Amino acid sequence: MSVVARPTRGRWVLYGGTMLLAGVLHEFAVLALVTHGATLLVSRAPRPVLRAWAVTAAAVVTGLLPLVLRSAAQAEQVAWIEAPVRLPAFAVVAVLGLVCARPPKGGADGRCGCPTSATADRGCGTARRR
Repeated sequence: MSVVARPTRGRWVLYGGTMLLAGVLHEFAVLALVTHGATLLVSRAPRPVLRAWAVTAAAVVTGLLPLVLRSAAQAEQVAWIEAPVRLPAFAVVAVLGLVCARPPKGGADGRCGCPTSATADRGCGTARRR
């Protein structure tokens, strides 16, 4: 967020407009406001930046309030749909994702011992290009 490095009113208006547009296009995009606020708190941003972010976030939430209220009134239209996530299936996929996210074995030279052609361009494993 370059608005933190050089906080001007125009940049905050642009940030707010962008977040408002994102929220109109997808309501859950407003959750990015929460992560931006947490990032500012953790990074110990100056008080004027925190205040400007809070004012901008409040304006975005206020702008999205009619859409949220209208959407909540239409929740009954999809209430018949069962929960798409089954806990055992989710657990299997989560564990598989964690296993696949491991860094490759080997050193800093990038050799991981993978015999696939997808890694041949990087010099990994036995499938090297000559």
